[in-house]
Amino acid sequence: MSKETKLRFAATIEQLGVIYQTEITDLLLRAYWQALQDVPIDDLEREAASHITLSKFFPKPCELRGEDAEADSVRAWDSAIAAIHQHGMYRHVDFEDAVVNAVIRYLGGWPEFCCFDPSDEQWRRKEFIATYRALSRTGLSKEQAGVLTGISESNFVKRDNGTIVEEGIIVRKIHAPKPIRHKEILNVEHKVG
Repeated sequence: MSKETKLRFAATIEQLGVIYQTEITDLLLRAYWQALQDVPIDDLEREAASHITLSKFFPKPCELRGEDAEADSVRAWDSAIAAIHQHGMYRHVDFEDAVVNAVIRYLGGWPEFCCFDPSDEQWRRKEFIATYRALSRTGLSKEQAGVLTGISESNFVKRDNGTIVEEGIIVRKIHAPKPIRHKEILNVEHKVG
């Protein structure tokens, strides 16, 4: 991070403190930096300006990220359902959005997730979305975010005269949908209305 970015970050948080009459201590500034350092500074400044016009209260870091957790969880569900139809329960899959891996692992693993009863889809969807929202607010361990294994132990075996010479696992990478930011939703609403 450049010095200019850090100064702009501090100035943005200080401005929020002035408007919301909140003392910005070094500890508070460090905590916000820890939570928001991955957000591009232009986006952070835009979200802070938007927050000022929409809320009476000093923002939590998650409110300055500009993401819509509800919309992201629904898109993650759609991505997981599409992956069932595209890859099936036998293949190993790895969602780019590691939270999806963790949610599916929590719900019983990839083969179990692929086999849910269609009559239970409404409840399974609610459980997936609630779990996604909860896990996206917490940190994930490497094990939670890891590859989801399918039924087959090995998807690739190379033979030479009947003897296995190379064995490996092919993992299907599944790209994550782009997170939805509040400004994108507002732009769509303005175009429609």
